[in-house]
Amino acid sequence: MSVSDKSRTVASALCIFLCFLSHQAFAGDSRQLNLHNVNTHEDLRIVFKRGGVYDQAALRKLDWFFRDWRMSEPTRMDPKVFDLLERVYDETGSDQPINVHSGYRSPKTNAMLRNKTVGVARESQHMEGKAIDFHIPGVPTSKLRATALKLQDGGVGYYPTSRSPFVHIDVAGVRAWPRPSRKLLSSLFPDGKTVHIPADGRPLPHYDQAMAELKGRKLGILSVIGDIAGYAKPKKPRPLPAQEPKVAALAFTPPLPAPRPPLDPATAFMADPVRELAFASERVASPRGSVFDDPFSVVEARRKALREQDTVAAVTEQPIAFRTVEIEKSGRYDAVVPAEAN
Repeated sequence: MSVSDKSRTVASALCIFLCFLSHQAFAGDSRQLNLHNVNTHEDLRIVFKRGGVYDQAALRKLDWFFRDWRMSEPTRMDPKVFDLLERVYDETGSDQPINVHSGYRSPKTNAMLRNKTVGVARESQHMEGKAIDFHIPGVPTSKLRATALKLQDGGVGYYPTSRSPFVHIDVAGVRAWPRPSRKLLSSLFPDGKTVHIPADGRPLPHYDQAMAELKGRKLGILSVIGDIAGYAKPKKPRPLPAQEPKVAALAFTPPLPAPRPPLDPATAFMADPVRELAFASERVASPRGSVFDDPFSVVEARRKALREQDTVAAVTEQPIAFRTVEIEKSGRYDAVVPAEAN
């Protein structure tokens, strides 16, 4: 057997072995999130991935949970951001619910926040459904930041001085703000293999090697090996609830507004400022001298005016018989001749 044939045989065997390991690793894998929305006060504990496959029904529930709560507008969230959030949560070992500050932001909401606050990007990843702001009760935000940095799976923002401190994660690219210190990165990556740039602007020693591995993951070359390395470690199982609490109470589509009842003609002008001003001169003052002291007198006056209009209209619709007279120079009436005789 030639050297090339041996190489092909070894490569095929290695591929079969890796596929077998990946199948075994994924077979019993399930991913779940325990969530609390600090804005809507909704709770959701849900399994969104089984056997390495996303549960589409669960993703739709997560899309609604992470909606723009100001506009009640959901979007299709990138499922990879749920994977990243679950990995950070798992690394902390906490059993407290993840407190979500922000998920999807509509362009209108993002523009509003840019005008009112600082630190909101014009092209925020929240508008793409690729970012989540959160904290976990009992877990310092510094630990959440360090955990997310070590995963090197996306962007990490650190907001420890916010009114309610939180950490931002996204899956748009590996970066961090503010830049961590060299001391922190050296403690997280003792081998110096990281693509994060410290605050002094000088990469750690094995930056190039880390960048090569990152590009390899993006190309899918190391994805299977990386997944096996991540899933092969036995994870402490989290007890699943018999039923997901409060999920049924969530409305997964925004409710339609109820149709408005027809307006009373006598009070319709109150909903229209222009007509209200036009009718102001017709209002009847209350005993205390202001038309706004007694709204019922205003309504009654309006209804009386409407009835008078109806009466005038009814009279003018009837045929009118015109009569003519012959008047002498003195101005006296000598005769009255019906109009039909003329």
